[in-house]
Amino acid sequence: MFKNNTFYPDDYYLRTDISHAKYYFHGNTNQKITRNYSEAFRRFQKLNNETSNSTVQYYLGLHYLYGNGCPQNPALGFKFLANSARQHNREARLELAKCLYHGRGVQKNISEAFKAFNDILWETGNAECKYYLGLIYLNENEPFKQDVNTAIHFLECAALNLHVQAMVILAQIYYEKLPERNALNTLFFLLLANKFGYTPTEETIKIIYLIYESIDGLPAMLAAKHVFIDANHTNPQTRIELENNKRLCHHHFQHMDISPYFKFFKNVQLQPPQETPMRQLPSITL
Repeated sequence: MFKNNTFYPDDYYLRTDISHAKYYFHGNTNQKITRNYSEAFRRFQKLNNETSNSTVQYYLGLHYLYGNGCPQNPALGFKFLANSARQHNREARLELAKCLYHGRGVQKNISEAFKAFNDILWETGNAECKYYLGLIYLNENEPFKQDVNTAIHFLECAALNLHVQAMVILAQIYYEKLPERNALNTLFFLLLANKFGYTPTEETIKIIYLIYESIDGLPAMLAAKHVFIDANHTNPQTRIELENNKRLCHHHFQHMDISPYFKFFKNVQLQPPQETPMRQLPSITL
């Protein structure tokens, strides 16, 4: 029997075709398929003519939103994402929230974005939602007033879920926005971000080097492993995430190899630390 007036007598074939289209969108080493947005778009467009599947609509939304493999049309991308979200696709709901935050394909609306991120967070604990809620509180966005402490709470939760950009933003907060600069936390989050894929700029490496020198090296760095222990998390589920993830973060931190930084210093002219080296650090380039 055909279902929903489509050409697919069984959902198995539909799922197979969607998987193949996703292979071209993301690339797949096991299938020896390199990323090809144009081919992925062609396949998803063909599937969309035959079915109203939420996954197909979600990926078409991404194609139009960012112009991957097709002419960029953010408004049309938002429409496809909205159709997918109405079918309870969580990935589409998250992307819609990001559209509302950035004003992609729709008028920027921080209040609606906050509500969407908060709803998804309570349903799934998504790290991306924690990251964006942190950004909303970090930057003064009407109707929300700036609240650095609340921003740190959400960003630390995201960092504990190994959200790399949250780690970098936290380093920036601890270095630039707090009344007293916190060298240990700045260093901890920069090195942790680097461990999970962040490529530091030359300016950031200078910061790492000068902090390393100013706090007497590795013993103080290892002490930074305990940066999360005293965090005041009232949500029981968040506390469970804290306990589970800090062990992983601490394990990676303890086994970090910082020697590549010092190899880089051979080609960088650095001033030796002065009596108050923290005051001379450059701004972090994100």
